[in-house]
Amino acid sequence: MKKRKLKPIMKNSLKELRNCVLTEIIWNIILWIPRQIFRLLKNIL
Repeated sequence: MKKRKLKPIMKNSLKELRNCVLTEIIWNIILWIPRQIFRLLKNIL
């Protein structure tokens, strides 16, 4: 009984974990791009 209940929970947590990682990566990229542009501008000027 307990094992059967645990499996879907595990699957869900895995899914959520993957979503979290994805969001984190996307945010890192979004935050990383302006920094690089700023650096480039600084170098040009």
